[in-house]
Amino acid sequence: MADERGPLELYIDAERPLSIVELSSILTALDAAFKRFAAKRGNEPADVALGVAAVHSGSLRVLLDVIDGAEKLWSAREQLAPFAQSLAEAMQMLLAGGRGPTPAERRALKSISDPIAKGSATQINLVNNGEMHLHVDAATAEVLVRALRPAERPPTPASQVDTPRMLSARAARSLAGAGVEGTALDVYGEWYARLLGGRGVLVPMRVSKDISDTLVSGGHYRFRGSVETGARGEMIGISVYDIDRLDRP
Repeated sequence: MADERGPLELYIDAERPLSIVELSSILTALDAAFKRFAAKRGNEPADVALGVAAVHSGSLRVLLDVIDGAEKLWSAREQLAPFAQSLAEAMQMLLAGGRGPTPAERRALKSISDPIAKGSATQINLVNNGEMHLHVDAATAEVLVRALRPAERPPTPASQVDTPRMLSARAARSLAGAGVEGTALDVYGEWYARLLGGRGVLVPMRVSKDISDTLVSGGHYRFRGSVETGARGEMIGISVYDIDRLDRP
């Protein structure tokens, strides 16, 4: 059985220099994933972390060792090979279409696969004492990037939008009918309505020039119009097509 107490070797084959941002992203994500891995095993101190022991030229070779505030470097090193293997298992879950990896593992795998998918590197490996635990090449990185992409939420139909924070459902219905009372406010050239019963929330208003020319900031009105929604069905304001001044000077 191989000695698992050596440092973890991060091999990056690159045809051009890897950016500092890309390398730091990999190292930061690996450190976060290692801390979580050690904490789950329950036998390492809370301040255990990865550190860079050496960097070799050629294809970038970074030796990752353990920094342990409790000075238990030798025992903490035993976590490195199992940690690398756990990342490999998490990668296999993703390649198989599973959702098992932890957020820290997902971030680590994303930081490794992104430079390859973008063409900055041809492959990235994690090796411990000559045994390769994790190998990511261009074909694998392409699948990982797709698997790690956040799922897009479908737009919410406007009829199902929860609007109470800006306008209650009852007020939305009144707006399209008899109208809703409120105060018009000019905020740096943009018109807003503070609607009756709206708990002081300022609602953006879209108005024609004919209406805006008659509005008085601080004036009380009855607004008639409709709710405006964004791409996901969220309320973004009201479109006002008619007003009645209620506090005539």
